[in-house]
Amino acid sequence: MSAPRVYFAMARDGLFFPAMAAIHPRFKTPARSIGLEALLACLLVLSGTFEEIISYFFFVVLLFIGMAVFGLFVLRRRESKQLEYSTPGYPVTPIVFLVLLGVMLFLLGMGQPKQSFLGVGVVLLGVPVYYLIFKGGERAKS
Repeated sequence: MSAPRVYFAMARDGLFFPAMAAIHPRFKTPARSIGLEALLACLLVLSGTFEEIISYFFFVVLLFIGMAVFGLFVLRRRESKQLEYSTPGYPVTPIVFLVLLGVMLFLLGMGQPKQSFLGVGVVLLGVPVYYLIFKGGERAKS
């Protein structure tokens, strides 16, 4: 149930369709966002087998987890003052994690290339859609 709340927060910040920021008057929940997530889930269920759907999402989720872990290196380089967080075994731990993650992504990409690259394609398709519909955040400023 976290995805509808992401849609809600994005809409509230002007980064998604404003209708998704509506709160149900009785239940105080983002009902429209929940409905959108239910519709998307139904479309996914109709689009392929369980294994295909898992492969589709798993590759992209692992990719984003890898980018988040890589972000540790970027933050460490940018921050010159005392950091408010620590990573046990830094830099060995995140490097080992990223290497193993790279192996998993390679194996998944080779084993399920259609689903893996379809997932990446859908994410990349979101970039021009975002700029076409929401004009790079200009809507949030107005």
